[in-house]
Amino acid sequence: MADSTVAATLRSGSWRAITGYQWLVFAVVWLGWTLDAADFGLFSLVLQPALRNLLGFASTGVLPPEQMAQIGKYGGLLIMTGLLGWAAGGFIFGILADYIGRVRALMFSIGLYRPRRWGRHSARKSRAS
Repeated sequence: MADSTVAATLRSGSWRAITGYQWLVFAVVWLGWTLDAADFGLFSLVLQPALRNLLGFASTGVLPPEQMAQIGKYGGLLIMTGLLGWAAGGFIFGILADYIGRVRALMFSIGLYRPRRWGRHSARKSRAS
């Protein structure tokens, strides 16, 4: 977007000054961010039932305060780890993208992610047998 377009938009104060292409780019970026954040929202929804199961607590009913404290402790640690991973990945791959380009950095990150998915898939298959 040219600087003159930005300046004209800011001076006019009107949404009509934004081109259709600019709206399209905004929609694509917003949708990408929303879908990226959706997995963390879903994680928050399933966190307590999953930790109840993993910690061996009752799956239904009200838990005693000490068990709820354990769920809060481990849930907080899991969420913190996820947020720190996002921050570290953004920092590391941002620097990498400055050197090798964004497309190559993205391909590299996908290359790191895929073997873990294959490993989980094969682990599920071996448990089912």
